[in-house]
Amino acid sequence: MLGPHAKTAKITRKHEKLEELLYIWMQDMIHKKVALSLAAIQEEARIIFEYLQEKSEIKADQEFKGSKGWFDRFKSTYSLHNVTFSGEAASADEVAARDFK
Repeated sequence: MLGPHAKTAKITRKHEKLEELLYIWMQDMIHKKVALSLAAIQEEARIIFEYLQEKSEIKADQEFKGSKGWFDRFKSTYSLHNVTFSGEAASADEVAARDFK
């Protein structure tokens, strides 16, 4: 239990707005049954980043690379661990099903 003088910290993600918009885009693509690849998601993230810079919602000097590490954190944040993207390795369930045959 925290004492009366304890400080609480709010964790702020560096690219929170970008990730929110990207998640909405991904949900739309999934709803339309469009196969998503890591490369397509990274490209859309870069497009959104540039859009947000143009709208001055992100500082002009801020950088975004859309690395695999960023993508892994994004997947974790939005609980996308059960989603298989085209081009990724098969999930454990698919491997188990193949081995069962």
